[in-house]
Amino acid sequence: MEQQQPDRLGPTNGRYSGIFGIALVVLLALGSLVDGWQAGDAAILAGLALAALLIWAVVLRPVVLIDGSDLVLRNMFSTTRVALAAVEEVQVKHVLTVLAEGRTLHSTAINRKRVRRTRAAARTGRTGHEPGPVHPSFPDLVESRIRRLAADERQRRGAEGAAVDPTPAVRREWSWPLVAVAVALLVDTAALTLLFA
Repeated sequence: MEQQQPDRLGPTNGRYSGIFGIALVVLLALGSLVDGWQAGDAAILAGLALAALLIWAVVLRPVVLIDGSDLVLRNMFSTTRVALAAVEEVQVKHVLTVLAEGRTLHSTAINRKRVRRTRAAARTGRTGHEPGPVHPSFPDLVESRIRRLAADERQRRGAEGAAVDPTPAVRREWSWPLVAVAVALLVDTAALTLLFA
């Protein structure tokens, strides 16, 4: 049986701005080398590499996936897997918030812009009458999809009389290589800046 690819719930946090930011860092790195190699260029390049890594980690790495019976929240330096059956509540305000087994988990990959939150509140609160038809936004669709999948998974497990799964319902894995590279670049930048200052 072939393994099914995880279902990716598209991010709402500005992929284009992340790509633009990394492109800008590359241009700055090239610009620093135009006049030839200078004594302080190593510190500049290490700092720019750290900036590019952080832009990637903050803007481009976060994603929400549905992988079989798990909800996967990949954040800056960690990945959290949550059994869909354990999801108690899901809500998108400033960021995606998932409540599972009494723990509150967050993902910056799915968010709702402040303007949209304000407009939704104004539509229901200030007019004094029932609002007209409102088209659901992408964060609304993500909320309802995760809720539906969690309910379906609980129902499936109940119908099958599934045995208790020994795997914890919420598992966090740190991306240690990414953390190590970020720390190394930070130390290199600081050391080279002090050396050539």
